[in-house]
Amino acid sequence: GTIESMAEGPDQWFAVKEKMLDKKESLNELYNTEGDKLKRRAFDFNKVVTQYRLDFQAKAPFRWEIGAAAAYEELMTQYANTMEIAAQAEDLNASQVLFELVPGDYREIRDSKTEMRLLKDCWDMAALILNTFEGWRSILWNDIDTESLMSESKNLKDAARKIDKKV
Repeated sequence: GTIESMAEGPDQWFAVKEKMLDKKESLNELYNTEGDKLKRRAFDFNKVVTQYRLDFQAKAPFRWEIGAAAAYEELMTQYANTMEIAAQAEDLNASQVLFELVPGDYREIRDSKTEMRLLKDCWDMAALILNTFEGWRSILWNDIDTESLMSESKNLKDAARKIDKKV
């Protein structure tokens, strides 16, 4: 019994190794097929990201004429679009890492996030200045405190200078 089992051990071990190699080969085909699908998906997603960036550049509030209210509304819309496409990019990158593929960079998304932050800073400063000056219009001539207004103006100027130079 035991001696016979020990004699058959190497043959059984060889058979197990053969089955493992066969299974690994069939899984490799599946792995490669899924990897190819993922590469196509990444290629298609790059087109989506490129279109997203073009839309962002066309719709983001880069123009003064639209006013602060419309600018903030558009920034919120662009923020939602950006977060949605960024989540899709993260999911795709996770799959690419899983299949040992190089994850996408998606610089367009990063650039849009940066520009969105800069636009918000710019519109925040513009709204602050406009609201401050608008508030001053309601001050009666006899109630004007020039020292206070000059001090506030200086503070606004200093705040504007602290904004990122890219703005």
